[in-house]
Amino acid sequence: WGALFAGVYAHSGQINDLEWRALQIKETEVPSKALLSARVKAEPISILNPSLNSTFASSILEKSKISYACPSLSLRQNRVQILARGSTRDAMAKCLPYPPFFTDTSGQIAAPFAVDEAIGFLKSKGVQLIVFVNVLSQGELFPGRAATEYYSENVLWNEAKRQLSKEKLTGIHMIISVNTGDKSLLDFDQRRSLIDAGATSARDSVNKLVSEYGY
Repeated sequence: WGALFAGVYAHSGQINDLEWRALQIKETEVPSKALLSARVKAEPISILNPSLNSTFASSILEKSKISYACPSLSLRQNRVQILARGSTRDAMAKCLPYPPFFTDTSGQIAAPFAVDEAIGFLKSKGVQLIVFVNVLSQGELFPGRAATEYYSENVLWNEAKRQLSKEKLTGIHMIISVNTGDKSLLDFDQRRSLIDAGATSARDSVNKLVSEYGY
């Protein structure tokens, strides 16, 4: 979801628009539990088309209010691509699919492990201060029975969590850890509280950025 919400913010440059758009996503656009099953049924990313179309329409990344890029893994070429040009809607469709929610329709999926590639891209654009927001640092992603019901996904996401929680990530100047410890990865209904958790975690870090770097 990070690629989508960051894309919404970059597109409009308005934090209020981000909150409004996040709350406008309908239940019919989010994968739900299959009939007679405790598991969420993965859906093609195209299920999100109504929201993607209404939010981004014909916009292109180069004309976003705030510069934006997202990492996507090509399953055919087994390499990460940083998407920073072209259709914003198409970029979302390539940076969002990932288990257990969405399947791809283009052979490209989200790349949550691609920190090094993201850092390299930012440096190539002349970025001098890199802040990493880690939303996986605390708590269980699949609490209770979900840990066994989603065994493969639990292994995959915990490996991502391990990689992103290393004490030192080369090239990053500051890490903001968002406390999502009481939020399940499967519970999209908590999106408002996730936004609030991000704001709470960022306050002290923003003050530090101002005092140390003058931003």
